[in-house]
Amino acid sequence: MLTRTALLKAGYSRATIAAMTPVAERQNRHSGDWYPLYRVQTETRDDSGEKT
Repeated sequence: MLTRTALLKAGYSRATIAAMTPVAERQNRHSGDWYPLYRVQTETRDDSGEKT
């Protein structure tokens, strides 16, 4: 799960992020503010190194 900032740094556009549905929220321990977390599909590899 990634924050909006992490998604932007990973190359996602603002429009793409806006279209995503948050799957959880996390609280900032300093400010007490809540912010959304987004799930992104990651590429996995099997034991042979092939993408799945």
